[in-house]
Amino acid sequence: GLSTRGATAFRVRLDAALARVDGTSMVAPDEGDAPWEEVTSSLYGHGIKASMGSVFVSAEGRITLLDADGKVLTQSSPLVHSGEIVFSAKGGLVYGRGAGALDAHVLAQYGNVTPVVNNFFRKGSETNVPYYYTTDGYAALGVAAAGSGPILPTTYFAGPDSISWRNAQPGPFELYLMPSDTLERGTFAYYSLVGKPRVPPLYSFGFIASRWGWQDRSYIEDTLSRFRSGSYPADAFIVDFE
Repeated sequence: GLSTRGATAFRVRLDAALARVDGTSMVAPDEGDAPWEEVTSSLYGHGIKASMGSVFVSAEGRITLLDADGKVLTQSSPLVHSGEIVFSAKGGLVYGRGAGALDAHVLAQYGNVTPVVNNFFRKGSETNVPYYYTTDGYAALGVAAAGSGPILPTTYFAGPDSISWRNAQPGPFELYLMPSDTLERGTFAYYSLVGKPRVPPLYSFGFIASRWGWQDRSYIEDTLSRFRSGSYPADAFIVDFE
């Protein structure tokens, strides 16, 4: 099934029953869905067209994504089953997967991405997400129903010639495709789809005092009074007992 979601994304439902992914917090656009119209192409099949581009599905199950000027950004292999899809790539750099302690300095890379939050793989704290922006000209987010534990069921493998998505569990699977000619525009398109980041409260940008070793309430209050009497800035205190 094809539709738009938010002002910047095409939604492709990869499920035989066209079922929705319910209960996900991964997609929460701040704007309404972009208007679209049905279109037909002798080259790409049936699809929909919106201000950001168009997306088609052929009779063989091949998905084609085009930008607003009609340029082909990527095209999939024919769909074999609803839990897997392989897109063509043109050697573009792939950004946005997330990082951990071992690869925090790497901004763009190929390889397998298993979405995870925390230290599940025991490599230090890491967060990987089922999202990327490729300099081939588009961004993509994969969403499925949440499984148990810290690992999300949607994974992808990115290489110079192809990017393959897989949903590791039965059930609805949705791909959100966002034509974007720059990393900056791709990032804004992603924020528009998932909801713009909320700004923390003002005090969190100031000086926050904390320590490991608070003894009791009187010790904390004495330390705070010393900050006050000495005219040291303190926008917040963190009181953390293990």
